[in-house]
Amino acid sequence: MNQDPAYRLTPAAALAATLLVIPATFLAGLVAILYKWFLTGILGMSWLPAIIDKLALLWFPSLLRGALAGLIAMVITRRLFRQANFAVVSYSVSALYITLGILVGVLNLSVAGVQQETVSLIAQTTGIVAGSFVATIEE
Repeated sequence: MNQDPAYRLTPAAALAATLLVIPATFLAGLVAILYKWFLTGILGMSWLPAIIDKLALLWFPSLLRGALAGLIAMVITRRLFRQANFAVVSYSVSALYITLGILVGVLNLSVAGVQQETVSLIAQTTGIVAGSFVATIEE
């Protein structure tokens, strides 16, 4: 198989980005916690309707955490592996985490039905995919 020498590190970059999402999720979780504290402590969310309250305090922090995790992982991977095709890396990371999200989501739905954790999982997976593709935009 002939591979372009400019993209010879793509498999290693895909593996690194996939593994870097895990610690980046913890780091991005701190931002999500600060977001929740800001909304509940300063603004006082009791005046919002219940559905908007759930979206603002459950769905959006999970989306934010996933997007930041994907972005952080891809930025670090871009710095470590200069000779890689980052579109392919983003597709690889996205495919893996979408598959993992589907498997965990189906298991969660089959055991406990629709719960807040299922919505949070979908939002976080969407964020990881979005964040990894945003990081591939050329500078």
